Amino acid sequence: MALIKCAECSKEISDKAAACPGCGAPVTPPSSSPPERNNEGAYANIWPDMERSGSAKGKGLLGLAGAVAAAFVAYSCVSAGSDANGPMKETKALALCREAIRTFAKDPSNAKVPSAGATTYGETHLFTWAIGKNEVRLRNGFGMEVPASVSCSVNFMTRKVTSLTINGERVFGS
Repeated sequence: MALIKCAECSKEISDKAAACPGCGAPVTPPSSSPPERNNEGAYANIWPDMERSGSAKGKGLLGLAGAVAAAFVAYSCVSAGSDANGPMKETKALALCREAIRTFAKDPSNAKVPSAGATTYGETHLFTWAIGKNEVRLRNGFGMEVPASVSCSVNFMTRKVTSLTINGERVFGS
């Protein structure tokens, strides 16, 4: 998946998207030059009103938001279910994923994360939400709800979120 700039709002979006999730403009075919990639584009669908200029203010806000989000996810992953012994139940793992998704949302209180069944691999519960099926709904910078495709993995023995991917971009984990 390559990232291209939206012709209307200049946000970076997937070249496979039919329309820009930020402004709704139809996607034009990419040019022959390679797209510009930077860290801000990875979160354009969640924080589309972020300044794209090279100002220190925009970079500082992104760094601060990322640090706060990572600290919150790490704290909630460590503290979730720490009072019990044995493997984490699927419902608690789903609650951890929901909390992690809301942590990376622009408007956490209005993020809609429906229930999802887990697929279990070894010691990992994998939850997936697909656009058009059981999609996660997040608000963009215009206050408009946009669908999001999300996958979240939880190690039920360590009781930690091990990875979180939103719209094909890994936002947490390795």
